[in-house]
Amino acid sequence: MTDGTPADRDNTAHWQQFRRIHLTFSFQFDNYRNMEIDTATDAFTALSQETRLRAFRLLVRAGPAGLPAGEIARALGAAPSTLSTHLGLLQRAGLVSSERHSRQIVYRADFDGVGALIRFLMKDCCKGHPVVRAAIEDEAASPAGNGARGESAMKRFHVHLNVVDLDRTVQFYQTLFGAAPDKLRDDYAQWMLDDPAVNFAVSTQKCCDGDGGGVSHLGFQVEDDAGLAEITRALTDAEQAIFEEQENLCCYAKGNKTWASDPDGVVWETFHRLGHSETMGRDEARDS
Repeated sequence: MTDGTPADRDNTAHWQQFRRIHLTFSFQFDNYRNMEIDTATDAFTALSQETRLRAFRLLVRAGPAGLPAGEIARALGAAPSTLSTHLGLLQRAGLVSSERHSRQIVYRADFDGVGALIRFLMKDCCKGHPVVRAAIEDEAASPAGNGARGESAMKRFHVHLNVVDLDRTVQFYQTLFGAAPDKLRDDYAQWMLDDPAVNFAVSTQKCCDGDGGGVSHLGFQVEDDAGLAEITRALTDAEQAIFEEQENLCCYAKGNKTWASDPDGVVWETFHRLGHSETMGRDEARDS
């Protein structure tokens, strides 16, 4: 038996090289596909427990600012040690990130991870229909976690009430809204409602004007300083006096704010929440 002509040997060598490349690519593709499935399975497993699912939804509502671990524990009525285990599982599944600030750990929803999970679920949807795929790609291209909806960021209506008896007030609104407060302190409670999108807060400390119970102020919560600037311009165009604050500490949060009053004296607050505060704080300039 002969080894064949040089041309035959070249063809055989090329074929063997092609098979090696093909097998290597097939193995890597299958491995990548299995990694995608494994990652998605980890995410769904992490979300399959009630406390973890509630914690994750709470962090999604909180947006880029996130929430301290203690605040999540109080909102869910969970023991801190147990919650730490749950948050660790969510973090390992790529759904949550954490960052230490001084003595507290702030957790945030990982919107990149959430977006990857959604794209994994939807990439084969409707047999690749171009309209559906375009919608998915547009959503994926939106800045993660900044509340983007098309060209403008989401705004959340804000209502703040001065109350006399916080316990009775919390019981009333908890029953009305069908949900416990997202933030609860001895002198303050806050609900971040999704339908309608409202930041609803109550406090026993006087905030802005008015004594006893009643509306303290109304306003808008925006997702970035661009949204704050947009409403500030509108208030200026309405020929109302405005007052601006940077990194103000109030209502257990830090934020940039613009204040104004309408012609009948109703106080309006527009704010971009930057982070958390361990104290109630006061809007000293507004109160003076």
